[in-house]
Amino acid sequence: MLIMAECERSTMEFNGNGSYSWSAAPAAKRQLSDPKLGFRNLPTLSDDLLFRIFISLPGEVIVKLQFVCKRWFDLINTSIFVTCHAQKSDTVLIRQKLTPCHPVIPPDSPSFHFLDFGRTESNSIESSMFELDDIRASFDGLVLAFTAKKTSLILVNPITRKHVQLPLAVDDKFCDGSYGISFDDKAKTYKIVHLFIEESGYNGAEIISVRTKKWTRMDGPDLLIDTNEIAVSLGGSLHWLCWKRGFDYFVSVNVHDEKFVSKKLPACRADKDRLLDIGGNLGFVTHVENELQVWVSVVNSENWIKKCSIDLGVKARYFIPICSSRNGEEMVLENREHRFYVRNFENGVMKRIYSIGGRYSLVKRMDKLYIPHRNTLVSFDRSS
Repeated sequence: MLIMAECERSTMEFNGNGSYSWSAAPAAKRQLSDPKLGFRNLPTLSDDLLFRIFISLPGEVIVKLQFVCKRWFDLINTSIFVTCHAQKSDTVLIRQKLTPCHPVIPPDSPSFHFLDFGRTESNSIESSMFELDDIRASFDGLVLAFTAKKTSLILVNPITRKHVQLPLAVDDKFCDGSYGISFDDKAKTYKIVHLFIEESGYNGAEIISVRTKKWTRMDGPDLLIDTNEIAVSLGGSLHWLCWKRGFDYFVSVNVHDEKFVSKKLPACRADKDRLLDIGGNLGFVTHVENELQVWVSVVNSENWIKKCSIDLGVKARYFIPICSSRNGEEMVLENREHRFYVRNFENGVMKRIYSIGGRYSLVKRMDKLYIPHRNTLVSFDRSS
C-alpha cells in the first residue's frame, strides 16, 4: 500500500504529562535514503491527500497512525487537523463506569468502553495510566471522571490520554450531582459546572475554570433540576430539564456569564423525555400518546420547530431517546428490552442496530450506563 510507504522506524516516548516526543531511528533513515540498501522508492501521498484521508478515520485509529512516522505525527498534531477531525467525528456512547460492571464486558482491567452505532460495534481502551471511577460528563472528546477513591477529578481525552487533575467541589459532601463541560469562547478555556442538592433541598451550583483550577460558588437555578440528568452542552451553554414532570421549562447557563435562566419547552415534560444535541442545535424529544415528537430550537431564539413525529404505537412510551448523529440526520433510541434502534429523520426508516437482550435483559437501563461522546484528539488546553 502507498500509505505504508510513508512508514519510518521511530520511537515515541511518553513524557508523563500526556504528551509525546518523537525520534527517528538513524538506521531507518539510512534505509530510506541509501539506494545501496535496495529500498524501493515509492511515490508518496501529498499532505493534502493524507489530511483528507485521516480526518475521515476514527480517533482511536488516528492516535495510532500518528506514531508511524514524524511526517504523519506533525500533520495529525496540527491545530487545524485536530479541529477538522473533531468536526467530522460522529457520536458514540461511552460507559460511565470504568470498573468492569456490565455482563457484556469481560471482567478485565478498568477501561473506557465505547458503543459505536455507525460501525455497529463496541470497543475498549484500557485506562492504565491512572485509576478512575465513574465518568460524569463528556464534551468535545473530553470526559470528566472521579479518581477511584474520589480524591479529585480528572479531565481527560480517553484517546490521547492527555489529562489535567482538578480539585473536588468546594464542599466535598456535595461532590455528587450533575456535571457539565463547555468551552468559554471568550476566556478561551473549558469550564465545568456542578449542580447539586443543598441541605435545604434546593439546587446549589459552582463552576471551575480548567485554567485556574478553582471552584467558585454560583447562584443556582430558580427551578429544581434533576441532578441525575446529563447536561447537554452547546454553544458555550449547558442545558438541563427540570426535575418535575409536567413542567414546560428547562434551565440553561452560559459558562461565560455564569447565570442560570429558565426557558420554555415546546411541550410539557413527560417521563423519559430528553434534551439532545441534534445536529448542533438543542433538541427536545417528548412522548405524546403513541408517538415521539422531535423538536429543534431556533438559533438565537426561544422558538421551537417540530422536526418530525415518530409513530411507535402503544410501545412509544417504552422508547428512550439516547443521542443523535453528529449531522442530525439520525437518532438513537433504546427500548425496554435494551435494544437500540436508529431512526432516520428524512426517510423515516428505523432499524435495530445493537442489542444486549436475551439473558442480559435484566441489566440496568443503558441510558443510565452510557452517555453520548465523540472520540476526538482535542486537548483540555485548547485555546481556540
